Amino acid sequence: MSEQLLIQILEELKEIKAEQSEMKSIHKEMNSRLDSIEALVSDIPLIKQAVLETRDDVKQLETAQKSLASEHQTFAHHFNVFDKQLVEHAIEIDKLKHR
Repeated sequence: MSEQLLIQILEELKEIKAEQSEMKSIHKEMNSRLDSIEALVSDIPLIKQAVLETRDDVKQLETAQKSLASEHQTFAHHFNVFDKQLVEHAIEIDKLKHR
């Protein structure tokens, strides 16, 4: 073989080796990214469980809030009735005093 041909083959081998090294680097980076993705994906069931529990807690709070609102309306109604009766009694007492 001629020296020129050997030099050309050597240059091509160097290029192939550089590309191989770059491919190994890319492969390593992709594996690292894959590991990160797998770590994030493994958290999904825990996140889902937390969301479901939070949703249940919110439903319970909404139910309690509706119950309290209903009780508040009942107490407000009774208060208004007692207030009206108090005013009526005060008027009756005032009438009795001025007889």
